[in-house]
Amino acid sequence: MADHKGEKILFLEMGVGRMTPMFIQEPFWKMTQYMPDSFYININPQAARTNPAIQDRSLLIGEDINEALKEANEKIKGDKND
Repeated sequence: MADHKGEKILFLEMGVGRMTPMFIQEPFWKMTQYMPDSFYININPQAARTNPAIQDRSLLIGEDINEALKEANEKIKGDKND
């Protein structure tokens, strides 16, 4: 983690359940908090949440992952044509 502290990093969590947050979600939160140039996105239609300490560097998407990725793909394609 220290090797990448000054880099821009996106932590993207997709569909991780609440049964074992200590394996993916909590480490992502800690790394986002530790790395000032990082950003955290959680895509989860049932439990999109973040740590209040990183609220300003988080995006929560509470919709179906497939739909969110389709919208992102359309947005990316649209930006290339602008």
